[in-house]
Amino acid sequence: MALSDLRKLTTFKAYSSEDVFDVFAQQTDYRGMISRQGFYSAICNFLSPTEGKLQEYMFEFAKYLSTTLFNSYISAESEDEELVDFSEICSGLSVLCGGSRDDKARAAFSLFDVNGTSTISLFDLSVYLTSVFRLLFWLRPAVQRQNRITAEELGVKTSREAFEEIGLADDDGLTFEQFKNWYEESGVEGEDGEEEEVEEVMPGEESPKTLIKVMSWKEIRELTKIKDYDISDMIDIFVSNVYSTGLVDVATLYRFFVNLNRGVGFQDADGSSNLHEKLKIFSRSFIEIFDDVSYEKGAKSARGRSVKFTDVVCALIVLCGGEKTAKMGHAFNIYDHDEDGYLSKAQITSLMKSIFVLQKFMDPSKMDDPEEVARATANEAWEQCNLNEAGEISLDVFIKWYSTPDDEEDDEEEEEQEEQEEDEDDEEDGYADEEEEEREEEKRYELSVKDKLEATKVLLGLGSVTVDDLLEILSESAPDGSLGKPSFLKCLQNIAALGGAPGYGTNFDMAMEVGKKIFDSFDAAGTGRVDFAELTSGLSVLCNSTAKEKIITTFTIHDGDGDGCLSLEETTHFVTSVLKVLYECADLESAFGISPYELAAITTQQCFEEVQLVDGLISIGELLNYFSPLLGGEV
Repeated sequence: MALSDLRKLTTFKAYSSEDVFDVFAQQTDYRGMISRQGFYSAICNFLSPTEGKLQEYMFEFAKYLSTTLFNSYISAESEDEELVDFSEICSGLSVLCGGSRDDKARAAFSLFDVNGTSTISLFDLSVYLTSVFRLLFWLRPAVQRQNRITAEELGVKTSREAFEEIGLADDDGLTFEQFKNWYEESGVEGEDGEEEEVEEVMPGEESPKTLIKVMSWKEIRELTKIKDYDISDMIDIFVSNVYSTGLVDVATLYRFFVNLNRGVGFQDADGSSNLHEKLKIFSRSFIEIFDDVSYEKGAKSARGRSVKFTDVVCALIVLCGGEKTAKMGHAFNIYDHDEDGYLSKAQITSLMKSIFVLQKFMDPSKMDDPEEVARATANEAWEQCNLNEAGEISLDVFIKWYSTPDDEEDDEEEEEQEEQEEDEDDEEDGYADEEEEEREEEKRYELSVKDKLEATKVLLGLGSVTVDDLLEILSESAPDGSLGKPSFLKCLQNIAALGGAPGYGTNFDMAMEVGKKIFDSFDAAGTGRVDFAELTSGLSVLCNSTAKEKIITTFTIHDGDGDGCLSLEETTHFVTSVLKVLYECADLESAFGISPYELAAITTQQCFEEVQLVDGLISIGELLNYFSPLLGGEV
């Protein structure tokens, strides 16, 4: 589960730290301790009012938190495993709350400034950080295992480093101003919408910049698919994804790259979730490198840190295919706001800076200061073109100056390098004989079940949402637990929009047709309404979640009595929902020769027999072991 998911599910992001602390304080005893039941009651106070199965699901989620998250705050020295410290649990929960950074810092500081001295000790800071790391390690246990360090050890280490950076001795007190400044610089907690910053401070993980540094120009062009687009088309698509503010943030750039991939029918050998993660990392790194060098450093849109549209699109133009002079012509026009065919020296400096920032991003060793190199380049252009300081340069003169013999040689070398890389790829692949080529051609058109599911996932945009997102979207349109076809199709439109897909065109029409077929497969009685829980279960197989996450969510909404187990009938119902979608998307009936109902009955019966159930009920753990391959997309 991501930090953003936990913020959304608990609804803490809608409340200030003080409001959240007040609710938990009401469940605290005279010793400053909170019981497990008190923790559960406090969580329930924040759950959105819902009805039916979704309400049951939310309360099950609260129970889950009061078991697993609560347990992570029970120390080894604790005498009572049903009690945790109020200050510690609230310190961890503070990273989920809304509000400004200053407000969060003050609320966290006040938890430990119990004497009102306006200072906290080294021990207090280590307890606070330990509490934060406990929540982060609970969310991402693999990070803790990888680093072989406990939350307590990391809390002590980080607090000592903080005191050393500030210049304090171990027995000195840390003032609020010192704490606030360190809090802002450390990235322990970002403002709303900046959960990426929290993730970046997790130890043991490569930063996005490190991950991207090992990628070549060719690899980046292949990842983003920008090489497959004409410059004008690329710019049009990019403009359609940018908000009226003229600023580009991580989410906007990510959505743009997803749309580029969709436009060419992307295929990722590692699975679409891996491709989406690569695009997110690249988008974040791309924005950061501009923000770090930049312009209006720290600029923010309503969605987070961002940079100017012109700076980003100019760099994207360089990544496109084509001749350098054509690229520079498009870049020139991007900065020519009044469309008079001329740019000032300052504008040329900004244009060249965008290009040099991108070059620094690709190879930092070749570029010390992009801004300084850009100014020197603009000065050289003005000098060689005999322009005065206040003069402007026309597009023709700029292109003529830019198209030096050296640049032409660079173009030829780049083309030769690309041809050489293509030849090497051909040699590695080898040449199949004529008969083998015909067989391979046939295989391309006969998509496997996995390919068909992937194609449907992309078409419907479900690769951009988790199963919990899907549950929330469908449940909001089904207040009585059932969903009509128009409402369902509207939900699919909203999901597609989240992924950046336009609400028109051939792909949109195809997506709506697939949605109608899926709905009809659940509406066997022809009533025009279906259970939203069944649709969630079925469509979960196409969501961007792990098999475990899919099973846990769908298990919970089918566990009507909340006893943590499913009967044979309930499990068959659950499996049938999944198979209906698989059948519709991959045409399995022609392959198996039986209906999804029959296959679900056979599969479930086989499951119950192989698991050797004693009481005729299957638990979540048993179901996970048996059905993970199915929900993972391997049929």
